[in-house]
Amino acid sequence: MSQEVPKESLKKQTSELWKLFAFERYQKRLCLLLFLATFPNAFSGLQFLIIHFTPTYECSRMMETVKNETESFPFVKYSRVVDKNGNKDPCFMHNVLASKYFTTTAEANRSVNETPVVNCDKIRYNSIYTSAVTEFDMICENAWKKHFLVSLYMVGKAVGGQFGGVLSDRFGRRPVFLFFTFLQFVASFLTSFAWNFTSYAIITFLSGTTAVVNFYAAMLLGNEAVEPSKRNLMYFATESGFACGYMIMPLVGKFISDWRWFLRFSAFIGIIYIPYYWLIDETPIWLLANNRTEDAKLLFAKILKMNKIEVSLSETDLKELKSLLKHGSAKNEPSNVMLHYKKLCKSPILLWRLFILSYTWAVVSMSYYVIALNNDNLSGDRFLNIFYAGLVEAASGVFFFAGSTKMGAHNAFMLMMIVDGLLLGCIPLLASWSGKAVLVFTMLSKLLVSIAYNLVILYTGDVFPTTSRHSVIGLVDAFSRLGGICAPFIIFAEIPRAEGENGNTLASSIGMGIAIFVSGLLFCFLPNTKNTPLPNTVEEAIKMKSVISIWYHQICNKKSVPTEDHFADAFEGQSV
Repeated sequence: MSQEVPKESLKKQTSELWKLFAFERYQKRLCLLLFLATFPNAFSGLQFLIIHFTPTYECSRMMETVKNETESFPFVKYSRVVDKNGNKDPCFMHNVLASKYFTTTAEANRSVNETPVVNCDKIRYNSIYTSAVTEFDMICENAWKKHFLVSLYMVGKAVGGQFGGVLSDRFGRRPVFLFFTFLQFVASFLTSFAWNFTSYAIITFLSGTTAVVNFYAAMLLGNEAVEPSKRNLMYFATESGFACGYMIMPLVGKFISDWRWFLRFSAFIGIIYIPYYWLIDETPIWLLANNRTEDAKLLFAKILKMNKIEVSLSETDLKELKSLLKHGSAKNEPSNVMLHYKKLCKSPILLWRLFILSYTWAVVSMSYYVIALNNDNLSGDRFLNIFYAGLVEAASGVFFFAGSTKMGAHNAFMLMMIVDGLLLGCIPLLASWSGKAVLVFTMLSKLLVSIAYNLVILYTGDVFPTTSRHSVIGLVDAFSRLGGICAPFIIFAEIPRAEGENGNTLASSIGMGIAIFVSGLLFCFLPNTKNTPLPNTVEEAIKMKSVISIWYHQICNKKSVPTEDHFADAFEGQSV
């Protein structure tokens, strides 16, 4: 049985209880901690820009002189392959001695281009920087291994996201954040000791399982500790930490030329995060949603003391707050993640919402990683290109905060994706005109897709209930990894390189532009969540109206549609 809480009563209760979530000293401290916590995520998620660096190389097979049995003359055994444009192919060589024409001096000195071509068995790399590519020779006929490893890492992310989401909803945001942050540093350290390609591939997969869970847990730690109007600010802090790590990473890579020591440095950073065990608390919303009343009471007392707010909380107040969060439920729902998950899956509205977000995450992720992982192939200094990309990431955080504050995450996402879809189709047309123009348009496209990525991550948690929020984020993140898995294999086709390498980039760019454009339009079928409370139950999530349904009723009735949820009314201007 459910018991309705009168609307006036809810407003009266809220006038004091909402102060627990106001953006005061405790929340500001948490904001700073989450900002610092996501620095290492850039080192883990974008490590391939450093450790998969592919320098220029050439076939270094020694030229050998030989003598014919009947005639004595000098001749080379191997010769480099040169195409019709005069470019040398470092992966192959002419095997002159294998030619059946090698019988006389005249025949042996004929056109080398008519002799058999074989794989070059000795490669010389022209760089002081080492990488997994140079150590395990992931070039030429083995170049597929480089792309395969990035895809394998994305598969690991998908698997880790699934387990991490369920664990977070079941055991809490704090333990999952701490545990996976620890595993992230351990994975980087173990990767630095890979002894062959097979071991490197296995550890890369395991590293992927740890790479993203703590980031999403950090996001929820912030979102569930503040009032709705400050959720975008908490996520902005989390994303800004990632962007700062993005910009610091090329500086570290510049001064550490050995890829193994780069990974070890990434692991040693973890030492400074040990105090987080004592500094990070569980979220009050999760504690109340999972019937941890005593723990919630202690946490609220800590928040009130740190914020210097004099509000005495009794058992009755906690029950009222829990009732507020449960939307008038007299009987507590069992803390069973799978039960809530099954209940969610029985709703056609939430399944449709899940489908749209899964598609959107896949498209955004593919676009993001196609551009991010291709920075190394753009014209200019590779470290500067990575730094510029990090700078764009930081700028995207600023635009994300401004857009989500002014327009809301929903409307801002639609705008970013529609514009980026149009922009992406223009990039291949610039390839033959200017490498710098390609760089500028690529960075602009990265800016838009980075803003969109931040917006959709924040938005997803706003339209699903607390009891399955991280599980749903883990699920849609798995679909995003499908896009990430495809990204390494379309890099050379999707974004043309400034060096003039041509390919069929037009079809792929237009295809991705259409996919991005469609994802923006599909958001019309989702609700606008600007300054609305987080739904705590499936019923509350279902009540959230899609934008297109509101438009339809406005057109038909020529008036706005009032909300059916007394909870949203009670929290107008000061909801938790």
